[in-house]
Amino acid sequence: LAAYNLQDTILTLEIFEKAKILPNAIERTKRSGHLLDRSIGSIAAFDYLYLPHLHRAGYVAKDSLDAATSTEPLPGGYVIEPTPGLYHNVMVFDFRSLYPSIIATFKIDPLGYIVKDQNVVKNPSGTQFSRDTTILPKIILDLLDARAAAKKADNPYLSQAIKILMNSFYGVLGAQNCRFFSSALATSITKTGQHILKTMISYIADTTVYKVIYGDTDSLFVHAGKTITEHPDTIGLRISTAATEWLSQYIRNTFNTESHLKLEYQNTFNHFFLPSVRGATHGSKKHYCGSTITGSTMELTFKGMESARSDWTDLAKEFQHELYIRFFRSEPLDNYICEMVTKLQSGQFDNKLIYKKRLRKDLEEYTAHVPPHVQAARLLDSPKHIIRYYITRNGPQPIEKWSSPIDYNHYIDCQLRPIADSILESTGKSFDKIISGQQDLFEV
Repeated sequence: LAAYNLQDTILTLEIFEKAKILPNAIERTKRSGHLLDRSIGSIAAFDYLYLPHLHRAGYVAKDSLDAATSTEPLPGGYVIEPTPGLYHNVMVFDFRSLYPSIIATFKIDPLGYIVKDQNVVKNPSGTQFSRDTTILPKIILDLLDARAAAKKADNPYLSQAIKILMNSFYGVLGAQNCRFFSSALATSITKTGQHILKTMISYIADTTVYKVIYGDTDSLFVHAGKTITEHPDTIGLRISTAATEWLSQYIRNTFNTESHLKLEYQNTFNHFFLPSVRGATHGSKKHYCGSTITGSTMELTFKGMESARSDWTDLAKEFQHELYIRFFRSEPLDNYICEMVTKLQSGQFDNKLIYKKRLRKDLEEYTAHVPPHVQAARLLDSPKHIIRYYITRNGPQPIEKWSSPIDYNHYIDCQLRPIADSILESTGKSFDKIISGQQDLFEV
C-alpha cells in the first residue's frame, strides 16, 4: 500500500510538471485574489475584480443569497449544420476571446444594465447598456492589454491565466449562485455572438470565392479546395485582416460603438473530414478530423471523436488514427480493416483492449444504472478510483481478477465498427460488408 501511494504521488508530480499546473495556478492566484487552493473559483474571482470598482462608483451589490433566479434555459453559441464529407485545404479562423470582446464592445455590464441614461449602446439581442456608467468592459480591456503584454514578454503562464479568467466571466453572469446573475446579460452575450458569427459567414460568402463549411460559437472553417494558386496561409491572413476591418466598420455604423472583435487566422488543414451522424445523412456537430502535413509527416487533430476521449481503448484510438492516415492518403482501407479484425480475434491485441474508467461516486450509490466499470469494480476487494477492466463473455471483469475469455465480438461491434463506418459511409462501403466471412473463421 505504501509503495502504491508513493508511486501515485510521483505520477501526480510528473503530471503537474508536464502540464505546468503549478505555474498556471500561481498566476491565476495573483489575478483572482484567492489562496492557491481556491484559485479556480470563478464567481469569487469576479467579485474580487468587480466589487471594488462598484463601491468606488458609489454602489453596493446585493447579497449572493438574494441573487435573481430563472428557469429559462440560456441560449448557446451558434453551430452551423455541417455537410459531411472530405474536404481539402480548410482554413480555420477563431475570434480572439469572443465573449470578453463582445462584453467590451457592447458595454455589457451588471451596473450598466441597471443604471441607464440617455447615452446607451444597443446590442444585436436588443438589450441596452449604459455607454458611460460601466465597469466590466474596462476590466476586460485591461485584461486584454495585460495578456498581450504577457505574450510579448513570453510569459505563457500569465497569458493562460488571464485567458481563463476572462473566459469565465460569461459563465459567472449566467450562474444563478452569482450575485450579479441576470439572464438578460448572459443572453445578450450569446445572442450577440450568434449574430457576429452569422455576419462573418455572410461576409466571407459575399466577398470571397470560398465557402464556410462549418462553424461553432467562435470558430469558422473555410474550404479553399485543391485548386488554390496561393499558399493557404497567405489567403487566411488576408481574409482575417479584411474581415476584422470590415466588422469594425459594420459595428461602428450599425451600433455606434467601437469594436474590440478580432478574427484571427489559425491554420489550414490539408485534409478535413466531417462525419455524418450514425445512421443518418446529415453531419454530426462538434465532430471532425483534420490533417496537417509537414514534409512527409501527417499530424491528425481529432475533435469530439473516439481518439479524443479517455473512455475508449488503446486499440480503438490506434485503429482510428491509422485508418484516417490511410483515408487521407487515398490508400485502400479494406485489407487493413480485415487485418485488424483478424489480429483482434486471434488475441494479438489483448493488452490494448483494457477499458479505463473513473468512479465518480461510491459503489453503493450506483443503483438505477450500473455501468460496466462499476460492475467490474464490485468484483474487487479494494477498488481504486480508476477501474481497468475487460469485457468478457461473462461480463466486465477487472484486470486484477480477469478469468473469462475476452468477448472479441464486443470489441469489434463497439470499438472498431463505429470508427470504420464513420469513414466508410462516405465511400459507399460498410464495415460489415468488408469483414463478411472474417468472424465466421473465429467463432467457437
